[in-house]
Amino acid sequence: MEKKDFYIFISDYNLVKHNNEFYYRNCFCWANSVSIIKIYFGFSSELGVIFDF
Repeated sequence: MEKKDFYIFISDYNLVKHNNEFYYRNCFCWANSVSIIKIYFGFSSELGVIFDF
């Protein structure tokens, strides 16, 4: 399967900065085994998250 990006909004910014990129630690339980997900600053002024499955 091709990799898809799932875009959501979060209200709890538990951020980790790594290599000039921001990550959100302690993701939601329905995100399977993904433990660190990449923060995406996109078309909205709000903070979103990209899940890579």
